[in-house]
Amino acid sequence: MFSIRRAERGDSAEIAGNWTALMGQNRRFNPRLLALKPDSLAVYKKFLEKQFSSKKARVFVAEADGKVIGHVMVSVKKLPPVYAIDTEAYVDELFVKERFRGKGVGTALLREAEKWAKQMGLREFSLATNVKNTRAQKVYRDFGFGGLNLKLVKFLG
Repeated sequence: MFSIRRAERGDSAEIAGNWTALMGQNRRFNPRLLALKPDSLAVYKKFLEKQFSSKKARVFVAEADGKVIGHVMVSVKKLPPVYAIDTEAYVDELFVKERFRGKGVGTALLREAEKWAKQMGLREFSLATNVKNTRAQKVYRDFGFGGLNLKLVKFLG
């Protein structure tokens, strides 16, 4: 059994550990695309602190037996002002520890992020995932996300 709650500063170390695992997972999909700076963990921790105090972002954690087993970070993103909907809720990160995957934890975290987005008055909810991460894509499609754009990347050096 697990529960979902708003993250607190005391969760920072566990969330940062999750982020480290998430980056390792993503680098397996494409090492060049997600090359990290040597001080990336320290930079991430500062970024996470800003997210905790931002009115335009939320971090939620899934907890089981007093341990953080996953998290979602969602924030308000500004789109070009030419669009009728010029702000959206964007899932910056979603991570669930391996042994808890397939048990509804990711879906519950997304549900909480979506609830917050609706409370913020946002009408669009988006995210991006690696094209090779078919397991995550299934979770997102089952949740109701659908394809809209395809980001193509060309490395220049």
